[in-house]
Amino acid sequence: MSAKITVFSNGPIKVEGDAQILDMNGAPLAESGKMVFLCRCGHTQNTPYCDGSHKKVDFKSEVKAENA
Repeated sequence: MSAKITVFSNGPIKVEGDAQILDMNGAPLAESGKMVFLCRCGHTQNTPYCDGSHKKVDFKSEVKAENA
């Protein structure tokens, strides 16, 4: 399976499938194939992963695909 990345409105980014998630030095942060949720709000206590803080801080960011 190739990687599938889903950006949730008012929430995190979900990464599923065969994707490498690396830190800035190239060290792996998560195993390929493991589903992870990445923070977009900047308030997580478990960087770069979502811990639900977006709900507490009322993070707002509507994400919708543009119509071609």
